[in-house]
Amino acid sequence: SSSSSSSSSYQHNPSQSKLVQVTSFGPTGLVVLDLLYQSKLLGDVPVITMDTLHLFPESYDFYNTVRSHYKNLFEENDDSSTNGIIINGSSSGKEKKKNAMNLIITKPLHITYPSSMMGEGFISGTLNNRAQFETQYATTTLWKTNREKFTKLTKIDPLRKALSELGVEMWMTGRRRSSGGERASMDVLEFEEFEAMDR
Repeated sequence: SSSSSSSSSYQHNPSQSKLVQVTSFGPTGLVVLDLLYQSKLLGDVPVITMDTLHLFPESYDFYNTVRSHYKNLFEENDDSSTNGIIINGSSSGKEKKKNAMNLIITKPLHITYPSSMMGEGFISGTLNNRAQFETQYATTTLWKTNREKFTKLTKIDPLRKALSELGVEMWMTGRRRSSGGERASMDVLEFEEFEAMDR
């Protein structure tokens, strides 16, 4: 619709803010993604999604379907310097295709707790599969027994790290008021203080 198009244009231009789209590739997220593509902005706006390591195989297949649809140039960059960000759109010496999707997939962070740090931990990389996650947190059912902690470990912390690494100032989602609950009264633009994560 015209209102959606104008909203997408508005989001892209406020003082050249660093902008990303955060999506789980649900219907409304795909609409935002396609608006970026149609507006020739997809190459300028990274797309972030979160791999909790507990997704169904079909979810990973769908990631590839979306990438293929937008002719994404992806080369997995497993460089530990990205601290939990896997960038599947980096050009690595090639000229980046204009309007190609730059898909960033976050994964749960690997926290190391050296005895010398008296219980304090630091981010030492990412957890790359479910077995590593279950070993790190000594449980196979955290998603069921402590949903709040699971969400923090698999979504909130990795996303916060990605936003910090990328220097993001604004991000957009496909959340809708019509979903009800706490979303029913949300504003079109929401503001909050954001404290960068330590590397």
